[in-house]
Amino acid sequence: MKQEIWIYIDCPIEKLLKWLSSVIGPLKEKEKIGDTCTFYNDSNNGVVLIMSNHENSCLEVGFYSPPNLWTTPVECGRQAARELKCKVRCEPGADYPEVHPLSDTFLEIDGTKEPLQERLFTWEEET
Repeated sequence: MKQEIWIYIDCPIEKLLKWLSSVIGPLKEKEKIGDTCTFYNDSNNGVVLIMSNHENSCLEVGFYSPPNLWTTPVECGRQAARELKCKVRCEPGADYPEVHPLSDTFLEIDGTKEPLQERLFTWEEET
């Protein structure tokens, strides 16, 4: 079964690409759309999409048919936050059953602190 995992990460793209290569294997650039969107093939035959946002330093990272390293966005987000020592946002999913799946609530995982700090928020709170 194909699945998607999306995380939103606040770190330089070079640091993200180095981490991704160490976790899922070498990435090969497949297609670039403008200067904000790049598709990569990973060594496990999945596709990784990285989109940058010029308004802030946040990168959107989508894993299509992700490796069996993560079953949820929260697992992926926690690993990324911990290893990259940055902030990651993702859907809370089944890890937070009190959050309705169609709500506009996200989880922020702060890897700049030990232990990891997690908080639920809505985008409206952030503006």
